[in-house]
Amino acid sequence: MKKSKLMMIGLATLLSGGLSAQDVKTFDVGIALPWSLNTLQNITNHSSVAGACVDFGYNGHVMDSAVPFRVSLGANIFPAGDPNSDGNKVRLDDYQLAGDLFINTGYKGLSIVTGVSVNKWRMKTTAPTVTTTETVKGMKIGGRIGLEYAINKSFSAHAMLQVVEMGVNGNASQNYNPSWLQVGAKFHF
Repeated sequence: MKKSKLMMIGLATLLSGGLSAQDVKTFDVGIALPWSLNTLQNITNHSSVAGACVDFGYNGHVMDSAVPFRVSLGANIFPAGDPNSDGNKVRLDDYQLAGDLFINTGYKGLSIVTGVSVNKWRMKTTAPTVTTTETVKGMKIGGRIGLEYAINKSFSAHAMLQVVEMGVNGNASQNYNPSWLQVGAKFHF
């Protein structure tokens, strides 16, 4: 994913106006179920809801304005599915620092959430005879967009699309940018 696309998402967010001024509790903890899209399925060979996304977030307002934001630290775990054509099983773990802005939709409690993330990937490959774990070189950038609905001041539900760059496979024949949809809930305190 090109950084210029991420900059365009950020610029569109700032120009969109109508940002939500809802009451924001300081912290939240969330859990979500991910649904693998094609790019993630190509790596893990898992084609259904698999794994978990967990995060801890800090909520505030941009420079004491009415513009709400969240900074969160999370982990996304994508277990291996069936063995691939080489007989290997591949599991991915993603450690993520994300920043999101909230855009008011005009419907009470419903906001569009958009942001960027910095990610560190770890890949565990289990071959028929050996298991290896490697950390993917470098920090990777991602983009996020979704909806969040405040059920009350303590709970919210969300649906989000995430696309994150990862790198190329071993023979440099394919560029991996894992993407997934996630549906989950957050507890605000």
